[in-house]
Amino acid sequence: MDNRSLILLSSIIAFGLAGTCALAEDGVTKDRIVFGQVAALEGPAQALGQGMRQGLLAAFAEVNRAGGVAGRQFELKSADDSYEPQKMIEAMKKMLAQDKIFAIVGPVRTPTANAGQPIATEAKVPFIGAFTGAEFLRNPYKRYVVNIRTSYFQETEAWIEHLTKDLGITKIAILYQDDTFGLAGLDGVKMAMARRNMSLVASGTFRRNTTAVKSALLEIMKGNPEAVVTVGPYKPVAEFIKFGASGEDGCGFRGNFLRRLRCSRPGNGRQGCRRDRQPGGAVSGRHVALGGSILSGSPRRARP
Repeated sequence: MDNRSLILLSSIIAFGLAGTCALAEDGVTKDRIVFGQVAALEGPAQALGQGMRQGLLAAFAEVNRAGGVAGRQFELKSADDSYEPQKMIEAMKKMLAQDKIFAIVGPVRTPTANAGQPIATEAKVPFIGAFTGAEFLRNPYKRYVVNIRTSYFQETEAWIEHLTKDLGITKIAILYQDDTFGLAGLDGVKMAMARRNMSLVASGTFRRNTTAVKSALLEIMKGNPEAVVTVGPYKPVAEFIKFGASGEDGCGFRGNFLRRLRCSRPGNGRQGCRRDRQPGGAVSGRHVALGGSILSGSPRRARP
């Protein structure tokens, strides 16, 4: 969580407490404000949840060193959902009933946010800073939802603009996770391409909490793409790139990572995006994206 997000969070909380009988709020005492986080702290996606938790703890420590908000210190209680919607539902209900937290902060990814947000909204508990750009948190307007990051539709528009305008690429395929997260990215890519009278040449999917991407790569290569955009967590995307670069099974992808497109604030769209240089990895070159990656190049056959 950067300083601007930290300031925004503190301002939201201060505004929410101002002019009210703060002690009547769950999770608020004379000297502290208790937040709850339900995220992937175990399992294949734990890097996402653990990273968010460490960032929150660091941000809270900074707030507390400065005296807190309205004289109250921030406290974080975290629970694991293993990146599974049902676990999110169970943990959310338990946290609201037993821990009596003031707000949910830092949930990770689309399927679990989709499961947890309605529960928080029904309880009139703020749902702050979800690590997802899904549209359901933005439209229609939801009073208790506070978005800090940009939307997937803004990000995917930036991807396609870069590929088509800056690089002159016209044949684009997609790898996406087969759930609400991946489908949100797929919808964004399709809309961005439709605005340019274009369509995807191929697509491939994989299941959540797996790295089973080989069949997806083989399916994508049938479309002979010039670039592949990906919507998924780190491990399966890394496996996809690794397998594509290896040329196993007589099929591979000779390509480069492109540059990272950072969209700094919600609502800024393309104007809020900039490109960062990144070092090359197993596939030399440049790197891309926020909610996913773009692998640019051409299909190849494995060397005999």
